[in-house]
Amino acid sequence: RDEDDEAYGKPVKYDPSFRGPIKNRSCTDVICCVLFLLFILGYIVVGIVAWLYGDPRQVLYPRNSTGAYCGMGENKDKPYLLYFNIFSCILSTNIISVAENGLQCPTPQVCVSSCPVDPWTVGKNQFLQTVGEVFYTKNRNFCLPGVPWNMTVITSLQQELCPSFLLPSAPALGRCFPWTNVTPPALPGITNDTTIQQGISGLIDSLNAQDISVKIFEDFAQSWYWILVAVGQMMSTMFYPLVTFVLLLICIAYWAMTALYLATSGQPQYVLWASNISSPGCEKVPINTSCNPTAQLVNSSCPGLMCVFQGYSSKGLVQRSLFNLQIYGVLGLFWTLNWVLALGQCVLAGAFASFYWAFHKPQDIPTFPLISAFIRTLRYHTGSLAFGALILTLVQIARVILEYIDHKLR
Repeated sequence: RDEDDEAYGKPVKYDPSFRGPIKNRSCTDVICCVLFLLFILGYIVVGIVAWLYGDPRQVLYPRNSTGAYCGMGENKDKPYLLYFNIFSCILSTNIISVAENGLQCPTPQVCVSSCPVDPWTVGKNQFLQTVGEVFYTKNRNFCLPGVPWNMTVITSLQQELCPSFLLPSAPALGRCFPWTNVTPPALPGITNDTTIQQGISGLIDSLNAQDISVKIFEDFAQSWYWILVAVGQMMSTMFYPLVTFVLLLICIAYWAMTALYLATSGQPQYVLWASNISSPGCEKVPINTSCNPTAQLVNSSCPGLMCVFQGYSSKGLVQRSLFNLQIYGVLGLFWTLNWVLALGQCVLAGAFASFYWAFHKPQDIPTFPLISAFIRTLRYHTGSLAFGALILTLVQIARVILEYIDHKLR
């Protein structure tokens, strides 16, 4: 005992008024804290710029082939958008680019009052009948506006003025999407095993989830008693995960709105498009040239000639920097999410530390341990949390890129 005293000094007697080394406390990782705050300010500026230049109506509200909004103006009683051939959205490009382009597809689109309920396909015996007999009198008002009643069905199909088939659909996001259990009709480019529902393959986690769950259960089985005791002394810790959940929702919602406004920051551009440019009458049509969707097409002899949505203009400083701003937003999403998670873990760790190091429980536990830990974490450890969150962010982004490349190369 004497030898220990000589080596380590005399032990300090218990002092009930001692509250730890609080007076000499200082901020940790100040440089990272400053960088994080500057990044957040830049993130706010990006959101303001997106709000000033963006127009989310381009994505949130459906538009028909002429560029008119469904559910507004002349289409006030027609709030839903119907795709003549929704499979063209799948065959022409990937679903991500379709979503980025405002759910526009290279197929005629018309505003309708209700989505189709029953499956239907134009029969060969109906080709010589009129549009009025096949569509209008049968309560199939799904043709483009202005199609005359006396036009033959075969002509309307060749010019893509009326749909050749209908699928039972349900409205979602203002669009008519077919039910997932419907068998698609026999169409060019669609195999028998093609299904309507196009699932997006999720990223495969390389960790063994079963082993992790077993280790967590074993650790919990050994410490459950002290967990119950600590939570019983500080009941407020049970509700703090709700705070973390709300903060995570705010981060995700802010990024989603910023990305949406940035994606619609330019003016919509429309170009001439035809499903088959080799058809008679389409030889002299200037395909992929700009057009006005509200104007009448001059060359009507080309079957299926349409003025379709191509994208948003890239003119202006904001539009030219759109890709960089989107990357900034993705980095901000990962960094803020990781920071919020680290904040929650550090706050709970500080609250339970006040319980663990209390000599007399519960007398020596602070009155508001959770609030004290929250304020202490924000005041002194924001930089450390930002530094750790940045490391996780860089690793996660690199992992997402590598898994995306691996998915594309398979």
